[in-house]
Amino acid sequence: MLPARRTLFCRSFHVSYIPQACVAPNDEYRTPYAPVLTIEQATVHPYLHERGVVRRINDRFLGEFDVPGFTLRFSQHPPRPLRDAPN
Repeated sequence: MLPARRTLFCRSFHVSYIPQACVAPNDEYRTPYAPVLTIEQATVHPYLHERGVVRRINDRFLGEFDVPGFTLRFSQHPPRPLRDAPN
């Protein structure tokens, strides 16, 4: 049995239009699942910003905007710093 906190977290991803026939096997075998996010949803999702999957940068000419980040992580390497582009 999953801890209550994790179960609540997983249940918060349920979408009402997913057919029960698709949800039941995942629940039965305790397989994690979640709906697929659109590009707009992904760029504002706090978890993806926290993990660096989406990074907010500030360009001198274009201003502030979101870009894809480096998604692979290695435990022995520090996070990649944000740097200004050369002139």
